[in-house]
Amino acid sequence: MGPCDLSYPTQWTVTPSAGREPTVTTARRHHRREPGDQARLAKTGPAALDRSTVVRYLSAEWLEAVTEAGASEVVRQAAANLQLTVQQVVTDGPDGDLRYVIRVADGRLVATAGDVSRPDVTITADHGTAVAVATGRLSLPTAFMTGRVKVKGDPSAVVQGSAALAAVASALGHLRATTTYE
Repeated sequence: MGPCDLSYPTQWTVTPSAGREPTVTTARRHHRREPGDQARLAKTGPAALDRSTVVRYLSAEWLEAVTEAGASEVVRQAAANLQLTVQQVVTDGPDGDLRYVIRVADGRLVATAGDVSRPDVTITADHGTAVAVATGRLSLPTAFMTGRVKVKGDPSAVVQGSAALAAVASALGHLRATTTYE
């Protein structure tokens, strides 16, 4: 991937392996960024980050940081036509089970603690798996295919929103450096 390309998975392929976890591969599409996108990305990247502020994973401050990143121009463009509500449930965490909601609407992502009555999809994982996915040590498709993540609802809604979710992941990349994963 070059410096001006944005890649995001469009198709997952699972290859069974005898005696081991299945191998998950993704086909990728590339989106050419427009002039000026790099400058907009810089606003949400490490240069704009106050490294003295450390947030705890899944805390109210972390959800606020996710929402701030979800308001970036990159996310706004990628999610312009997307309407998606994801209920996330993290079990067995240091403070017990935690539920939060990711809403993508009108080019903006908002993360809030709590429940929603009719999510498009609900994703449930134990705390260890959630941390592994959040830190990039485990991909969500691999976690799903190996049974470490449970998905209820319409998973195709997440696949349809993969471009926007990839933009969000890119916008959140800097947050990993200032997050503690207890």
